Amino acid sequence: DEHSRKILGCNGNGVVKTPNLDALAARGVNFRNAYCNSPVCVPARAVFATGQYLNRMGYWDNADPYDGEVTSWHRRLREAGHQVVSIGKVLHALEDTGLSQNTRVIYTSDHGDNLGARGLWGKSTLYEESAGVPAIMAGPGVPKGKVVETPVTHVDFYQTILQTAGIELNESEKKLPGTALDVIAEAQDSPRIAFCEYHGMGSTTGAFMVSDARYKYVFYVDYSAQFFDLKNDPEELNDLGVDPDPANVELIEYYHSCLEEICDPYAINARAKSRQAQQLDANGGREKVIERGDLGFSTPPRVSADFS
Repeated sequence: DEHSRKILGCNGNGVVKTPNLDALAARGVNFRNAYCNSPVCVPARAVFATGQYLNRMGYWDNADPYDGEVTSWHRRLREAGHQVVSIGKVLHALEDTGLSQNTRVIYTSDHGDNLGARGLWGKSTLYEESAGVPAIMAGPGVPKGKVVETPVTHVDFYQTILQTAGIELNESEKKLPGTALDVIAEAQDSPRIAFCEYHGMGSTTGAFMVSDARYKYVFYVDYSAQFFDLKNDPEELNDLGVDPDPANVELIEYYHSCLEEICDPYAINARAKSRQAQQLDANGGREKVIERGDLGFSTPPRVSADFS
């Protein structure tokens, strides 16, 4: 939870020590340019579970929890008789029992955290600290000690997990936007487009990101877009979208076209805001919700929230 990919020894962090994850990367593949598809808890996990973008299914923010209506890979695994475990002490247990070489392990996080960068804390932005996540895979059939620069996102995990479990994709699953990580790991690095969107708390407008790890374009429905050269400005301090050099205009137009191939940001923003307005009305209106306060977490399906 909330683990930025910048906070990994195997990604070059010399302050924070991550020996277990570094060891996992050493015997597997480290996808250096991995992103979540929405940098806030519930939406990020909904995408991770279903392999679908928010703009296809909803679950726009933490007040709109994933209810299982859209099929998840968890359900598909359970239906096939498989088990899923969290990583915790599992890595040591696998080593101790001699099972590490025949067990596939995949590590990621729901999203990152700004951790004070640019004076920001928490997630909820499309900067690398917040949108970037670890993605490490090790086990049978996985190259050892390989670093992949091709961007990947959480929508790629659905196919990866079903493929690992030997479950054949149905026709609707074949149309999902992701690609199995095995396929990406075996291919040559490429400028693949990663997509991320945000509609949650603190946002007055939808935010949409496309990045190929060389450049990043961030589009806001009601604000000026941002454009970053991640190679020459990895800390995203020089926004080329504020007053773009004529040489960048063509690039900005290209990345905006990449965004439009994925979704219509204006239409998606309107859908998200409409759903959020419906939720506010159903809970007594904006002022009533503010007066009642924040619950701090989403309740499980069919469980009523208790604010007392």
